[in-house]
Parts: sequence; C-alpha cells; structure tokens
Amino acid sequence: MDDELVSVVLPTYNRAYCICRAIDSVREQTYRNWEVVLVDDGSTDDTAALIASTYGEDSRIRYVYQSNAGVTVARNTGIRETKGDYVAFLDSDDIWKPWKLEAQLACFRFFPQTGMVWTNFAAVDVDCKVVNPRYLTTMYSAYRFFPSFEHLFRDSRALSDVVKSGSGIEADARVYIGNVYASMLRGNLAHTSTVMLSRERIAKVTQFDETLTLSGEDYDFHFRTCKWGDVCFIDAPSTLYQLGFDDRLTKHSKQIAQNFLKTVEKAVALEKGTETFPPAMIDEVLAEAHAWIASELFKIEDDPGVRQHALDSLRHKPWQPRLIVLFAVALVPRVISNPLLRSYRNSKSMILGHTRG
Repeated sequence: MDDELVSVVLPTYNRAYCICRAIDSVREQTYRNWEVVLVDDGSTDDTAALIASTYGEDSRIRYVYQSNAGVTVARNTGIRETKGDYVAFLDSDDIWKPWKLEAQLACFRFFPQTGMVWTNFAAVDVDCKVVNPRYLTTMYSAYRFFPSFEHLFRDSRALSDVVKSGSGIEADARVYIGNVYASMLRGNLAHTSTVMLSRERIAKVTQFDETLTLSGEDYDFHFRTCKWGDVCFIDAPSTLYQLGFDDRLTKHSKQIAQNFLKTVEKAVALEKGTETFPPAMIDEVLAEAHAWIASELFKIEDDPGVRQHALDSLRHKPWQPRLIVLFAVALVPRVISNPLLRSYRNSKSMILGHTRG
C-alpha cells in the first residue's frame, strides 16, 4: 500500500554542512510515497542555494523559508504545510535508516487504533560511529520508573509479525502498544526524530507549544499526543542521533526544569477531578520538579528562588535530606556559605583521593 502520503517535517537553521545527510536518508526510504517539508528557520549560511542546486528537481522536497523564530515555530510552520495522511519529524542533523517509514506504517495498519509510533535510536559521534546502539532509555530518564517496556505497555508483538518485507530490521525486535498517558507524567518517553503521527491524532494535538522556549516543547507535544489513546513503540533503532556537533542545543538546565514543571502542572490541572494520575504520583513528580529547579537556581545563586522551590518540593515530599540542607544553605548569605561549601568540597575530594590511594 503506497497510496498513503507521509509528510516529513524537517526544520533547519545554519545546517548546510549536514542537511543533505538528513534529506538523503528520507530519499533512501524503502517506502516511497513521501514529501519533505523543509523549513529554513532564517539560516544565514548557504542552505537555500544548496537545497536549490541539490534537490531543485525533486518535487517531493518543498523548501519553506521563515525569519528566525526557533525550532518550535519552525515545526509548527511545517505541520501547517503538510499534505500527508501521516506526519513524521526529522531534525536536520539526524539520519533515518531505510526501513523506518515502512515499519511505522506497518504498525499503523496492524494496530489501527494507534495514533503515534516512535522507535528506539542509536547515538553516534561526529564521524557517525555508533557510541550507544539503544540510546532512548539513556537520554530520557523517565524510563527509570519502568523496569522493562512490558511494564509500560499493555501488549507487544514480534516486529516480524507486523513488518513482512524483511527490510533489514533486527530479527528479534518487538513492537509495543498501549495507552501510556498516565505514565508520561513521569517525563518524556518519545524522541521527536523517531516519531510518526496519524493525521487524525495530529489534528487533536494541533501543534507544539510555542511558549516553551529552548526546551520542553517535545515533552509537552508527545504528552498531549498520548492523551488521545493508544501509541506504539518499536524497540529497534530507526534513527542515528548526532552527538557532538558544536551547534547542537546545549543543556539549558534551568529552562528545561522550569518547562518540565509547566507541562506537568498543566496536565494535572486538566485532569483535576479525574483519576487519571494517582495522587501519590502527582506528589512525587511535583516534588522532583521543584527540587530540580531549586538545584538549578542554587547554581546561579538565586537564593530566594531556591528557598521558594525547595519549600514547594517539601510540601509534596517532606523527607528530602539533601533538599533540606540546600534550603538551609540558601538562608545564609553567600559571603558565608560559599567559602564553607568550597571547604567542604575540598575536604571531600581529599578524603576520596586518600581512600582510593
């Protein structure tokens, strides 16, 4: 069945040095009925000329330019431009394996109630050498709450039962299905460059939240996607995720923590009065979120913020010795606390060094 069009939303910004690898990985897909909506988010390099000269004859690749507004806005621009029955996302420095679209479409056909399919992925260095063949559970810490994928999903099947072509997928790979909306309160579980959504599901989610800047828009989007029913996960690496490029988004730790809290609080408020999220889970997640922000604010010496978020965390989970100490330190002027902290860290390093010796 090649009559279903897959739209690939590919945002880019000053990635002329690697964008062709991403596009070519779409062109090499075993499933052939696709379009690429390439959204140039105001690049100042030669991206436009490169795309025109390299892919100008390929009508399946549409170049859309916008003034620089960030990846979230670029993805939303791409979504609005799509025409397909399905929508997939690909970052401009990542690479798909040839079987990706074929396998995901097979999951949609095998499990017609599913609205999203994502996969595992491999982390590679700047030379495309694999440094972690299954990076999903390393990158997304929420998986630590689930001993196995069987604990997260309702059911699973051998992927070979779903995909019949034998197009290079791992022989023992499995596909999992279930409603993981409640579990997503713990944190993000899906990597955007591996995601494909049905048109019906994306119509309900509509777009990425543009108020979440620098980070967190992915989590919010996938969380809301899971709200509407079953999703599928293929435990096989369909994507090569690039580590180490100089322009990759660095860890904006404070913003990541704050946006995580915003997403969680919004979800909890929407489900107020229902039994969707167990109260104990809500307390645990909110305690962790506030403690995370307090730790990040401590690094930049925002002591009023540390005290506020530490107290908010302790209201949800009173016994947190480390956070209590952090709160107490934030009560003391930095001119006093900083020398004491340096002395403590130096003493600890000396003790550890002596022990190892």
